[in-house]
Amino acid sequence: LNWPEVARTLILHGGEKTHGKGAYDVAEKLGKVAWVTLSKEEHLVLLRALADTALEGDVCRGIISARMQQADVFRTERHEARLKAAANRRIVEKAEKEERRIERERLAEEKRKAKAEAEAAKAATEAPTEGGASKDEVKMDTDEETKKEEEADEEERKFELPDHLKTYTGHPEDRHALMAWKNEVARAQAVLNAERNEYEQERAKIERAKSREENEGKRKIEAVEEAARRRLEIDESRARQREIKRAAEDAQCQVRCRPLGMDRHLATYWWGFGGRQDAVYVQSFSGEWGIYNTQQAVDALVKALCPKGVRERALLQQLEKRKVTIADAFKALSETQEDRDRQLAAALDGRPRRSAMARSAPSMEAYVATRPAAFLSCDEGAVLTFARKCMDTMCINAERIGIQTTPDWRTFRNKLKNVDTTFMAESLLQLEEKYYLCQVDEFRIAAEVEKIERAKQPQAPDELSKATLEALVLKHTGKDMASWKLARRKLAALLPAQVIQEAVEERRRQQVDSDEEEEEEDDNAIVDESWNNDENAAEELTDISVWKGSLQRPQWIASLSTDNVSAVRIAYAAATLLDATSPFTEEIVHRHDIRDGKFVETAA
Repeated sequence: LNWPEVARTLILHGGEKTHGKGAYDVAEKLGKVAWVTLSKEEHLVLLRALADTALEGDVCRGIISARMQQADVFRTERHEARLKAAANRRIVEKAEKEERRIERERLAEEKRKAKAEAEAAKAATEAPTEGGASKDEVKMDTDEETKKEEEADEEERKFELPDHLKTYTGHPEDRHALMAWKNEVARAQAVLNAERNEYEQERAKIERAKSREENEGKRKIEAVEEAARRRLEIDESRARQREIKRAAEDAQCQVRCRPLGMDRHLATYWWGFGGRQDAVYVQSFSGEWGIYNTQQAVDALVKALCPKGVRERALLQQLEKRKVTIADAFKALSETQEDRDRQLAAALDGRPRRSAMARSAPSMEAYVATRPAAFLSCDEGAVLTFARKCMDTMCINAERIGIQTTPDWRTFRNKLKNVDTTFMAESLLQLEEKYYLCQVDEFRIAAEVEKIERAKQPQAPDELSKATLEALVLKHTGKDMASWKLARRKLAALLPAQVIQEAVEERRRQQVDSDEEEEEEDDNAIVDESWNNDENAAEELTDISVWKGSLQRPQWIASLSTDNVSAVRIAYAAATLLDATSPFTEEIVHRHDIRDGKFVETAA
């Protein structure tokens, strides 16, 4: 007995009605000829029949059902997240609108004051004088005085001696007159010098004030640009994290691979086809296959697509939605192990590395060097300096998220200067312990909030299925909740207690009336139990833990718990911990900002 005979027997046993006439004919032919003599089309027919049989089995059907239920949960969570984001966006827009209104009122008030002052000055100018002079005469006199003052200022700014002091015009033999003229020239020159010094000091003061104003304006512009750049980096980082999380959720609940879309030539594009993420696969309308296996090729494809077309616009949207995932996959394929080792060695040499304050999360899969860290070429002093910089950054981040230590973090950072490797390893372990306790507290707070929220909602009775609750909601509230995919407890929260009690009693009467209906209801109850087998389970929290992916906390602690820890190992451990705590720190800061905003809104 061999596998072709097993496949033939299985298809013949199922019959033509179960597997189709084509598969049944091929199975009969297989009883007369050898397996290798079948054509490719006949092999595909048998393979499809076997796949359909496997999918109809209890194991595959249970897996598919569980994945579909998980997809419903993810869909509901995403819908709620969109509603929450829209509410937060409306709050921000309302606050910005209020700020713009206050600014408009301030500018209008300044404009009114300036207009009133101008009218008052005009009225004062047009008022009659005591001597009965006309307005034109007063205006002329004022203009002449202003002109004279300006001419006097110009003469003073020249700082030149009068003409009679430039050249002596007296008798050359009159020594008394000559000495008197020289003394007068000296006095006039001293006055001019004093005025020139005063004028230059005033000009320098004005120039300094003007320079300060210009520098202040430049600083404000730079601060605005820096804030905009940081906001852009934060938005890109959060969009990247959302895309990575969405891709992981889609892979967790995926039942079949869906194409990205089609182009103008009806060619179909696939990503993750058959679980492969090494290229974007293309199937032409005639059945031929091709690939885009580089980032440059995918970028050229994106530029070539027309956003005005119906098919290519949808394809372009799907490619934009997965651009981070595709870029990371190509980057991982293009990097060799030697390149990653070289990057690690460069980081340990003290060269610039990614700042933890940039809120750009590292990759979910941490890099682990294939060669031992002791074989990396680097100076021990530079390595210890690099480790201190990493620990200093982590101390600053710990102070940002409110982690307490005794003594304070400034003292902790000062102790790291000029210490041996043993004390630095102990300090690094202590720092990791602080972050780990903060993570436990954060998860505990989130779990308690979730538990309180779930306790507020009533539990759905076991007698009422999800379809029954949806029908009751549609009947009594007029809302069709079938497309919302809500859990039974949330559906029960939408109904009055009296309605639920009447429905439960009606259900129990139906169970008593007929044994056949009772069996049918028992089957439905089993289905409902499988649907809601995790009804009371806590919802999965967002993965912001410090140690995740290939990062293992016990192994990390064990690497620093040995005797005579090398400087390279300490630097590698510090860099690993910094990469692990950076996204955790930024997420905790983001959560604290949200909590503070909610508190302010509630208090208002």
